[in-house]
Amino acid sequence: MANVYVRSGATGAGTGADWANAYTTLAAAFSAKAAGDNFWISEDHAETQASEMILTSPGTPSNRCRVICVNHAGSVPPVSADLRTTAAISVTGFANSLFFDGYVSICRGIHFTVGGGGDNNCNLGLYDGNSTTQMHWVMDSCLLEIASTRSSSNALIQLGGNGGSVHEMHWTWIRTTVKFAQVGQMIEESI
Repeated sequence: MANVYVRSGATGAGTGADWANAYTTLAAAFSAKAAGDNFWISEDHAETQASEMILTSPGTPSNRCRVICVNHAGSVPPVSADLRTTAAISVTGFANSLFFDGYVSICRGIHFTVGGGGDNNCNLGLYDGNSTTQMHWVMDSCLLEIASTRSSSNALIQLGGNGGSVHEMHWTWIRTTVKFAQVGQMIEESI
């Protein structure tokens, strides 16, 4: 189990070994690390992508990962006094979505946003496009937001996946807020 650091403003080697050398995106950190790792996300992390994003945790049911927003000026490794709720990960642009894949124990204190302006077909949800048979994401003190101002049934929070082959999908929300920009947007089970 390693401590992996993620901060969009880092300018070092990008190894995730400490704040100076942190990964600048969560997706890059996930792809390079292993099950059971702790991913510490800086409180000032502001990650934006103008294309679809799939965040695939390397965790397994028996060796889960944790993704937690903390004060990067606090203790190393972080302690409970360092917990924050201000990291931001967003996807912008027409028909671009943000999906969560793989197995993770907890994701805490991150604001996830899709869409903006008149963007359409912007979804935020679990992704079941691979052959994984189990998926579990726990969102604690997070914000899940559809920011598009276009009223569209295609702008939604998906409780299920996108039509793939996952047999067990769990998405638990604890102290997590869901925010929409228009009345026509919705939460939908979509398996």
